[in-house]
Amino acid sequence: MCERQRGLGQALLASFLISVCSVVVKSCQVPIGQATFLSGLVVACCSFPVALYRSEDLFPSGHRLRLLLFSVLNSIMVLSDYQAMRLMPLGDEAVMAYTSIIFTVLLARIFLGEPCSREKLLCSFCIVVGVALISSPAVANLAYPHYGLGCVLTLLGALCDASSYIFIKELSAVPCSVILISCGTASMIITGPLSLIEEWTIPKELISLTTITLLTFFHDLFIILALRAEEAGLVSLVQATDIVFSYIWELTFFEEPYTFLRVFGAGLVISAVCLAALVERSPPVSLLECKELPVFIKQTDRKLRYEFGLRAEMFKWLHLRDR
Repeated sequence: MCERQRGLGQALLASFLISVCSVVVKSCQVPIGQATFLSGLVVACCSFPVALYRSEDLFPSGHRLRLLLFSVLNSIMVLSDYQAMRLMPLGDEAVMAYTSIIFTVLLARIFLGEPCSREKLLCSFCIVVGVALISSPAVANLAYPHYGLGCVLTLLGALCDASSYIFIKELSAVPCSVILISCGTASMIITGPLSLIEEWTIPKELISLTTITLLTFFHDLFIILALRAEEAGLVSLVQATDIVFSYIWELTFFEEPYTFLRVFGAGLVISAVCLAALVERSPPVSLLECKELPVFIKQTDRKLRYEFGLRAEMFKWLHLRDR
């Protein structure tokens, strides 16, 4: 399995884990602040021994500000999404959360220089159309009186999610354990005051708390690994399969009402995600086999021409040394 396929598989697995976590959060009676605080504690505690064993710098020079911003954005996203899961149907929450895909693709193009192909634009458009078809606030308001607040929290989490994707790509040189420790610590600091004013449920909800914390840890781990192996825009598209899982859990556990438009919208999102995952890049052409090498080099940018020239000089030096 190549690195690209492994990255997409890790993104898909992270999507499945967070969908299962959403079921546990919605069905249990654990306060949101307490669940988020303990999730951050478990993430930090599980990552610290790894960082200590590898003698990794917990405050890497040149990356401290990005690491801090990513950790804060990630904590706000988790807190907002957890609360929104209880204020609206899981499927609607998942759909609105993945409107961040559009922001991620655009930000990845602007700040990371990642290509924004026609396939990505088509997938993003299909997901937006799916969002419009699936969302049904008129029906949801009958059972969810705070549906509007849930939408606001979900969109806040989507904005934080899109920004955090860009930061995590910029932190590719920072070890995963250091990033996880920073995320866990920031989560405890942000949600600590909230968790103190809530009524703690340990050991009454011990199993639910343990499940939430472990699923959160492995989701964060897999998504970081996926973002290091694949482009941020494509990872966010593959993670949209969380929508499909959420609707499956709704139908299985919560018996939410469905309409033709909601089913059609979910199918449209599935198609967009499959298209994003299956579209292969064009295979690289060997420069030694290219008959128009001078034209190719002429059309490339200055940095690439410098790299070609450097490699040519190195090859020439090795050839003369062997003679």
